[in-house]
Amino acid sequence: MKITQRIMTGALALFAGAFSLASCTMDPQAPAASGGISYGALASNNMRDYYYPTKAGYTYVYRHTEKRYDKDGALVSSIAGAYDTLTTLGFKRMSPSGDSLTAFVLKYRLLAQYAGRQVMALPYVLKKANRDDGAWFEGDAIQESQEDEAQFITNPKPKPVGTDTILAGIAGRVKSVADAFASTGARVWQSDTIYFQAERDSVVIWEHDIHTGRLFRGRLLFYKDAKNNSKWQYGLWEGSTYFDVDDVDDVVNVPAGAYRSIDIAVTTPDVYAPIKEHKWFGYTAGLIKQIDTYYLTTTGKLKDKFKAEMIRDLISVTVPGPTN
Repeated sequence: MKITQRIMTGALALFAGAFSLASCTMDPQAPAASGGISYGALASNNMRDYYYPTKAGYTYVYRHTEKRYDKDGALVSSIAGAYDTLTTLGFKRMSPSGDSLTAFVLKYRLLAQYAGRQVMALPYVLKKANRDDGAWFEGDAIQESQEDEAQFITNPKPKPVGTDTILAGIAGRVKSVADAFASTGARVWQSDTIYFQAERDSVVIWEHDIHTGRLFRGRLLFYKDAKNNSKWQYGLWEGSTYFDVDDVDDVVNVPAGAYRSIDIAVTTPDVYAPIKEHKWFGYTAGLIKQIDTYYLTTTGKLKDKFKAEMIRDLISVTVPGPTN
């Protein structure tokens, strides 16, 4: 049985490496969620208001739930993972272009074998005649596929980093492997720091070149007033990942409250990985919900595939107190 090494045109290459990332730390205790709050009732024409606050001291708590279904679509299992925490750090430095850069740090759990952002091999199988039909291999052993199916491995291989760090829209599958919720393996906690520029309609993530240390504009979250069906290039350096607006004014309820939100589909046309990803950015809040829908196979054959979902939603937001 042969595994084809397919090049994914760089869309996965900067899963972690280009960011300024904090060191991996051990922490035996999961972050605790506090009571949720809801704030902000009106939408804004400034797209920066749909991303994280630039003031230091906001703490976000996210939960992850993986749901699995049988081949008929009936829910089989729903397993909750550890909570992630995101803390805003406020202004950190100036960019090479003279723009103010603020930052946040994301803390998340993963299996000890993936500590230090070691690359992951994620094999999957696609129908040769229809690459929209596919599934990820579940388990360590890769099985034979049908004659009309082709097997691939993500290449470059992704790194197990936080959801906010991943470029291409496969965060859910990375999470399901790196922090396999049903596993009894040893765990560690890891932190990533992300720098961003937010002004009026512009929200840009800046990245560090891992070789030179140079800061550059890496990802364009927003750049003008979003409209239904509008589309723009999210990955500025690689040209493969796009944001597609499905609904510009969607009211979304999460445990932290109800938010007027923008529903965005993350698309990477050059990557035929079997997964669909949607992100909801809430007014005054930033990312409040994300759903990755994908398919798995334990036999290596698409006739045996079944659906899974990784759901990330906002549990609570702690607002910083007044300063003197």
